[in-house]
Amino acid sequence: MSTVSTVSNPAGVINIETAPEQELRRLPGVGPALARRIVAWRARNGGFGSVDELSEVRGIGEGRLEALRPYLVASPPVATPVQAARRRGAPRARTGPVGYVRRNLESVAVIGLALVGEALIVALAIWVF
Repeated sequence: MSTVSTVSNPAGVINIETAPEQELRRLPGVGPALARRIVAWRARNGGFGSVDELSEVRGIGEGRLEALRPYLVASPPVATPVQAARRRGAPRARTGPVGYVRRNLESVAVIGLALVGEALIVALAIWVF
């Protein structure tokens, strides 16, 4: 059974969205196992929307959450456009042969339409003149 330490956090406020295990372990009452569960929960669920969501991690009850709250903030990291799209639920780009075929089929379709359009213009010009 772990006890909640009363030692203040020397690191200041910690962002639970970006903090690695080592940084989380500096929080009072957070050991290696709990730090791993916090990082695993964050990875599995796409991050924390607020500090309150930390209570969904096994081992963090109401009392521990209130003890940790002064040391925590939940602000999402700056995301690349791909990461932002994934958070919104956009499907991931396919990789491998399927992704290659899909990307190239779109290009072929655009080029094909352009060529068909040119062929129709040439045929129409020949027919008219």
